Amino acid sequence: IDPKALAESTDNGSFLVELYSFDNLRHRRVQGMLTDLKTIMEDHDIQIASIDCYKHKKFCDERNISSYPSLGFFHKSATKYRTYDRSINRLSLLRLVDLPFTEITKMRRAAGEVTPLHSEDFKLVVSNGTFFVKFFSLNCPYCYALAPIWIQLAEDLRNEPVVSLAEYNCQVDRSICSDFSIEGVPTLLWLENGRNIRKYKGNRKLQSLKHFALEMIAYNGTYASSGTLLSANAVSAGEVTALHPEDFKSIVSKGTFFIKFFLVSCFHCRALAPIWIQLAEELRNEPVVSVAEFNCQEDMPRCSEFDIRTVPTLLWLENGENIRMFNGEPTLELLKEFALEMIAYNGT
Repeated sequence: IDPKALAESTDNGSFLVELYSFDNLRHRRVQGMLTDLKTIMEDHDIQIASIDCYKHKKFCDERNISSYPSLGFFHKSATKYRTYDRSINRLSLLRLVDLPFTEITKMRRAAGEVTPLHSEDFKLVVSNGTFFVKFFSLNCPYCYALAPIWIQLAEDLRNEPVVSLAEYNCQVDRSICSDFSIEGVPTLLWLENGRNIRKYKGNRKLQSLKHFALEMIAYNGTYASSGTLLSANAVSAGEVTALHPEDFKSIVSKGTFFIKFFLVSCFHCRALAPIWIQLAEELRNEPVVSVAEFNCQEDMPRCSEFDIRTVPTLLWLENGENIRMFNGEPTLELLKEFALEMIAYNGT
């Protein structure tokens, strides 16, 4: 846009204008942010434009524009304006036009999109509202595998106004990840008003992630240390139930569980993982037993209580008591045969 057209256009509206002098990486970065915010701005009757200060030097000089790119917010025939020439990010763009950052999260949530968080505004953004955040690194293969699932989860939760799906790249600023004690990626945290409420520790299947999110929404994110939050809906037919130190006893104390005790670093445990998931699916119509798993790295004393000396170890528990260990070759056929035998004999 040129200055004359800007003056005529701002008679009936407002313009957020990038003031630049030449095409470079910073200019293209600001253009990308403006494009990202275009829908929000238009919803508030703010148009986005740019002025080339090399061509319109007088206009920029009169407004003391000395660094490029800068931003200007113009209205009332361009006679009323304010400018910003410091570090430009999404937060500064919104502040310049007096809009809260929650506009971005509202827009992305309504669109079923993941909100990317940035180091310069991370704490301010998550300080207001509920966020399910994926902490990741670009060189992490597990993060890469999770990416399309995370996008689909955001789409599936688009009608849930309580929570925003977000992600943060730990490689950009490790201090943010250190603040939340992130030791490995991907790490998935449920945050409320900036506080870490609960870490997701289950498998990374879409259905399990969605179940966790809906559970947290239903309970307003309040975590019951007694285990009542999990026990209400933790066991889902056809899925492996992930058990954790804080809720292990309360969950397994009632009912029958076929539990895989494992370590993440164990090769044989990793080989068994897809078979264990398939076993849960095969037994989905057997209401007597729940297929579960427990990571001994989270609580070694817990595994010692059950005399776990090697992993994977597969135990049949009834009302919290170890009834029998599976000692055969862990094939799907033999595991299913064992489970059906235990069900038929009521675990005796």
